[in-house]
Amino acid sequence: MRISTPMSDTLRPVLRKLFDIRDGEYRRCILMFTSLFLLIAAMMMVKPVSTALFLSAFSARQLPFVYVLTALLAAVIFAWYASILRTFSLASVMRATLGSSIAMLLVFWGCIQFHLAKGVFLYLFLNI
Repeated sequence: MRISTPMSDTLRPVLRKLFDIRDGEYRRCILMFTSLFLLIAAMMMVKPVSTALFLSAFSARQLPFVYVLTALLAAVIFAWYASILRTFSLASVMRATLGSSIAMLLVFWGCIQFHLAKGVFLYLFLNI
């Protein structure tokens, strides 16, 4: 049963026109938007912490080396990810990616709590 509200009746045609959202896809789109919004919000909060940790351990002169290392590491990970996508379904890869991202963030959180975090590792993780 669809509940009609003035907001939904006004917003649905706009969303349909802008993003080509079909009937039955609104719930999934809202969940995806919320997930992406929370992910970006968390990254925006954690990124200054990783930069501060890196700069507290190393000087700013070493940033170019980390930028190059980030690019190389990202290329290797993206190539590996592409090969995995050829083998497994997108849904299973997305679930595994989300689960591993959550696990890595929890590990980094624990490392920060116990002062085991190295700025370069967190910096690389957030830049990839």
